[in-house]
Amino acid sequence: MAVTEYPWISKGDEIGYRIEEVTEEARLAFLQTREEEESHPERYPEWFARLGVKRENWSVVYERNAEIGEVDWASAVIAKNPSLLSKLRRGFGGLRRQRLRLLRKQETGDELDLDAALMVMADIRNGKAPDPRVLLHSWPDYDRGFALSLLLDLSELMNRLDTFTGRPMLELSRELALLFAVAAIDLGLEVSLAGFQSQGRHLVDYQIAKRFEEPFDAVAKSRLAGFKGRYSTRMGTAIRHATKSLLGRGTHNRAIVIVTDGEPSDIDVFDPDHLLLDARDAVIEARRRRVQMFCVNIDPHADRYAKVVFGENRFLVLESLRNLPRLLPQLFKYLGGC
Repeated sequence: MAVTEYPWISKGDEIGYRIEEVTEEARLAFLQTREEEESHPERYPEWFARLGVKRENWSVVYERNAEIGEVDWASAVIAKNPSLLSKLRRGFGGLRRQRLRLLRKQETGDELDLDAALMVMADIRNGKAPDPRVLLHSWPDYDRGFALSLLLDLSELMNRLDTFTGRPMLELSRELALLFAVAAIDLGLEVSLAGFQSQGRHLVDYQIAKRFEEPFDAVAKSRLAGFKGRYSTRMGTAIRHATKSLLGRGTHNRAIVIVTDGEPSDIDVFDPDHLLLDARDAVIEARRRRVQMFCVNIDPHADRYAKVVFGENRFLVLESLRNLPRLLPQLFKYLGGC
């Protein structure tokens, strides 16, 4: 019996293993890691629609830093997509709530300060020298309180080749996440960037490229490059974990954009609808807590299940990065309502 080891799981946490083959020398290996890489599990409920029951502490998330990948890839992607990046910046710029700040009693300005003008008339009637500061000066001020979590599906399916470009879909997903993150951060939004994969309910691997409080520097970009497609897609659990992280941000505007290539599935689930409906439950719960959800799906057949999970007009099907510009209005129109 061969055992797959997971080096990110800390000693003392619940044991996770996967049987790959049966031999006479059966042996279990405890999962260990270096002390500085310890990750403590977080447990989440799961919705069983056929039973009408939500089982508490059913699935387990291990959060860790993603592995380091290619260092220089990001600059090449950004250089190849200036037009798309510009469109993304305009879209994210529209998410910042514009307010008009006013300075009263100014000598120069845009319009008359009626209160100051009435005071001038009173001064004139009383024989006093009038105050010349009778104008309002206004300027736009943007509310930057918008927290955005970008969440990438890192399942084995993401290694499939895109029919238009011949490249792995995970590469397109990483590039999309990079451009989204760069544009959003340039416009002052708070951004986190993570990916997820799973091997049963006891092992949902949640990999961090960038936390909200971290800069989007060379380390974060190389972590994004280090994302690899393996295993399965326990989407509902990943959404619950991302939602919990967002709720800790001090802002009223919160959103998760998930990039995926398939419907939820896992090795310990045989009901094809179970994880689909559990992901839908996680989305509904997130929205109830004022965290908006939107899906960018690079599966051309996503309509049949994405509508179930995310709802009408709350996902887009992206066949290639070149098709993204014409689909962006749908995304930003929805996020603008957060």
